[in-house]
Amino acid sequence: MNYKSDLGYSYKRPNKFRKFLIRLLITVITLVLLFLFAGTVYADEDSSSNRPDLNSVTRGSVWLLPADGIYLEAIQLNSQVNIDISGMIARAKVRQQFRNTSSRWAEGIYVFPLPENAAVDHFRLVVDGRIIEGEIQEKQQARKTYEKAKRQGQRAGLVEQQRPNIFTTALANIPPGAEMSVEIEYQQTLQYRDGHYLLRYPLVVGPRYITPSKEGAQNPMIDFGVFSESSQKSKEINKTSININLDAGIAVSNIVSTTHLIKVIPISESRHIVTLRDSSVPSDRDFILSWKPLLGKRPTAAVFNQKHDGFDYSLLQIYPPSTKLYNQRDIPRDVVFILDVSGSMAGTSIRQAKSALKLALDRLTPSDKFNIVWFNNSAQMIYYNSEPASYERIKYAKKFIDSLNAGGGTEMLSALKLALRVQPEEAFLRQVVFLTDGNVSNERDLFSYIASHLGENRLFTVGIGSAPNSFFMKKAAQAGRGSYTFIKDVQEVAAKTNILLRKLETPALTDIQI
Repeated sequence: MNYKSDLGYSYKRPNKFRKFLIRLLITVITLVLLFLFAGTVYADEDSSSNRPDLNSVTRGSVWLLPADGIYLEAIQLNSQVNIDISGMIARAKVRQQFRNTSSRWAEGIYVFPLPENAAVDHFRLVVDGRIIEGEIQEKQQARKTYEKAKRQGQRAGLVEQQRPNIFTTALANIPPGAEMSVEIEYQQTLQYRDGHYLLRYPLVVGPRYITPSKEGAQNPMIDFGVFSESSQKSKEINKTSININLDAGIAVSNIVSTTHLIKVIPISESRHIVTLRDSSVPSDRDFILSWKPLLGKRPTAAVFNQKHDGFDYSLLQIYPPSTKLYNQRDIPRDVVFILDVSGSMAGTSIRQAKSALKLALDRLTPSDKFNIVWFNNSAQMIYYNSEPASYERIKYAKKFIDSLNAGGGTEMLSALKLALRVQPEEAFLRQVVFLTDGNVSNERDLFSYIASHLGENRLFTVGIGSAPNSFFMKKAAQAGRGSYTFIKDVQEVAAKTNILLRKLETPALTDIQI
């Protein structure tokens, strides 16, 4: 499911409040429900004096609008969260409970936060023991299904995306005093950075300021999203339990939470059960869990298998060896730099490119070789073949770089032909680093040439300037079995160039095949 999809579901009940429900949908301004515990939902009626003070809302809550038009706050009961982690994939199952505290039928509308890369694939509503299953539909169709269910007096709900990490749910025809539960399931990929995995689960909803519209609105409105802390009252009523089944596939260590006290129960080196130290916690901050795969001197693989609908599925993860445990410079490199000096690179872009290129030259060692190709209307090379990266040659190359100026056309293909005309010597790993804004129109011809002439080379693109052709940069790196780096500001040149160069200097896995 992608973020443009919604969930529609319904259950039959006599049609009593069609006129009221249509009026409510028109007047709703913004809605919020805490994903786990509570959220804030309110509607804006110009004629109603019972509307909650939007600017004073500071904690998660649920607002219901019965037929008499008086806003009431529902009681939020509890939430249970179960997360199964397989390698870098997390599947969360969440159950939220609340109660219509009024003595009248009502409509409830709330918004809950999700991780920004989550994909919802299951939704179920339970009202007084009646189960209403969610159905994934296209956005417009889901809205039509929901409106039809309301007109027919059916109990219905609708989930819509408001932002990449915010979904709204509207529930029609809630019985007086009814307890309701929302069950939602989603999947997400986890962040892996600096040797650690990170799981963040949002627990708190807080206000966001929205600038008044240009149509003459006098008072700012408050919108709601993920926030870092909540009020004391919210802590008292919003409780959740969290249970995590961590199956990393390889041995892990440093399973810690920087936000909550946890218990870690080892099942094996790769499997652990993680729970809260207390049975439940208040919703006063997001839950964060991190762990570290144990890497050795050799690459490590983890495989996960699943059977579904008669088909077998596998997830394969390959971890590089730890750079601390092997010689980081045991592979000499032959690095060819391609520098775009066409007219579109004039000004800040050419200065960024020259600065990045000189930084790259400084990181070469005498065991490495290098060459420089530059192009505009045509392409030329500083050396006919790559030469050892001696101090004298590096000094000469820097002086030559300073003499180059931007101007002319962008005949990129001629530069690629020079850079890829030879294959690397057996003892060297050949890397082609392309510094350009990528502003060309013959991208597909270039992709085709890269794919057919790459051989044992690796192509890495560095996007220069405020608006590089990201389509070309990313696809060219993909065709070249490399990666893409974007430098939009002079202040970023040193940091981003060094990150890329450190990766190029420590190749850990090559020629991966299944």
